[in-house]
Amino acid sequence: MFFSCFLGKRGDDTQWQAAMDDHARWLGLAVHRESCPCGEGWLFAAAWLMPAAAHGFLPIRKRVEKWSCSTDTGLADEAALDAEIGRAEKPGAFNYPDNPIITFLPENGTLRITVPPTAPEQCFVAVDHRGLMMGNDLRLLRRWKPGALDPAAVYALLQFRAIPPPLSLYTGIARIPNGHQLLGHAGETSFTFTPFFFPAQAGTREELAHISEEEALRRFQLHLDENLHGLPDSSLLFFSGGVDSTLLAARLAALGKKKVQLVNFTFGPEDPEGKLALEMAALLGMPIEQLAYHEEEFPGMLTRIGREFSFPFGDSSAIPVNLMIHATLPRVGSARTVIEGVGPDQTFGAKLQDKKWGWAEAAPALVRGAAAAVYKGMALWKKESPPGTMANILRKRWQMPREQAQIMAINALNGIAYATPEPLRRELDRAIHLHYHRLGEGLDVDDLSCLINLLHFSIGTVCAKSTDLYRLYGLRPVNPFMAREVLELSFALPHHVRCAQGKPKSLLKKLAARSVPPALIYRPKQGFDPPLARMARHPVMLEYLHSLVLNDANPLLAYLHKPVMKKMVGWIEGGRRLSYDAYRFIWMVLFASLWLDQQD
Repeated sequence: MFFSCFLGKRGDDTQWQAAMDDHARWLGLAVHRESCPCGEGWLFAAAWLMPAAAHGFLPIRKRVEKWSCSTDTGLADEAALDAEIGRAEKPGAFNYPDNPIITFLPENGTLRITVPPTAPEQCFVAVDHRGLMMGNDLRLLRRWKPGALDPAAVYALLQFRAIPPPLSLYTGIARIPNGHQLLGHAGETSFTFTPFFFPAQAGTREELAHISEEEALRRFQLHLDENLHGLPDSSLLFFSGGVDSTLLAARLAALGKKKVQLVNFTFGPEDPEGKLALEMAALLGMPIEQLAYHEEEFPGMLTRIGREFSFPFGDSSAIPVNLMIHATLPRVGSARTVIEGVGPDQTFGAKLQDKKWGWAEAAPALVRGAAAAVYKGMALWKKESPPGTMANILRKRWQMPREQAQIMAINALNGIAYATPEPLRRELDRAIHLHYHRLGEGLDVDDLSCLINLLHFSIGTVCAKSTDLYRLYGLRPVNPFMAREVLELSFALPHHVRCAQGKPKSLLKKLAARSVPPALIYRPKQGFDPPLARMARHPVMLEYLHSLVLNDANPLLAYLHKPVMKKMVGWIEGGRRLSYDAYRFIWMVLFASLWLDQQD
């Protein structure tokens, strides 16, 4: 759920309470507050924003020596809460809570906030003369401490579609990095972040160094089943028919949970992925409901961006996910549990095996620089073409290290549609090194790339597409591939076992192919991206591009090259088909502009 806490002088919490109440009214939620006074006039307070009809016990444990609470109001009972609190006491490589845990020691005014590596929500903190405020909604912190846009964060959004911690979109508000613990004290205006998630330190890595493929399959299936068998029959599984959701459905069927409802989203009757999803469900003997994209629903989604997403990011598949969840709300069962297949694209990825990127890595800097100049000079970014694709890769690699270029960057438009100043470029490099690379100490390059992909892409965009909707409408998400035991095994298994012969998700494909015909697994998979070329020409989107994105009052426009943006919009309006990079960039700028414009 949406959560916030405050540590400061008694009486200075009134503005925090007002911010909570205003935010709750805007979201249509109810506030529940608890407070703990301590020595010398200090106060610790915690609050949850939740649907008025939400049930269950409040996840807080009050003791004389310590108050502890979770951001998750869906914990089953006090035993589950105590287990979470226990894992937060001394977090380690794969010993951490499932959700952020906040601990306050009244005797000395110490505040400790543990954010697990896989927490789908982003946690932020701000401090000033009134005290320290933490929350898992950026909009809420901005109510309490308004600030200007952070230039480094804006350029990160433009280049990487997500902002690396500890940066946030606003100055004066820091993001607590996943896999870190915050330590603060009453009366102090500073705090520290200490990392605890180091996958290379997992005790099983050495043990499994020479594991056979068959044993790896057995163990992975065992851990996956352990996280699936207790799920209620009224759960929903978002089912694309791809490897990840098919494996989850197959294991649920094998466990006798064939009543779990599969939900598939299709972009039309001719969508091949939709047809395959229906075929797969029939083979597994599980019920499936197919929801279709209707163009008339797209404008409504655009009007909800500011309210239904707690921070901006750049992933166009947020469109179908948002529409699918809205269509699903009337169908949610009594348990209100939704199963997602997030994670394997990152932990079982083999990005460094890509031949084009391997060639770019081997190319001399002179060649990369020349290709970068050609990409800009000949405007190869305007439309999709093989030369443009290769020049795009070389330009990104010329501008930044490989893991940023290949894993994080979504365009090669730096220096074309925007220009990141060198001091801010170095600031981003430091943030990425400290809070991504540092956690990967001891990993080989393949596993490090998987880790960076997990921390930046999974948390920064994939989870962001749905997490706030679940919180807003009282749904409970379950991500079995992100469970501690499953994630530990994923990083403990050698990369050549997870991705045999350099093929991504080879282990998962073999496991899924035991339940459905291999031909349905070993096939090219279309992504979940919407038809952006068609959507970009939608009259409502074009109107927003003209009236909002290109408006001088748009705060993002100061970071963009307006003539280039005007050309892009003009080409779209004129019916010219642009490159995939250009469409993704336009969507990201529109999403962020709408988000800023729609804040209460």
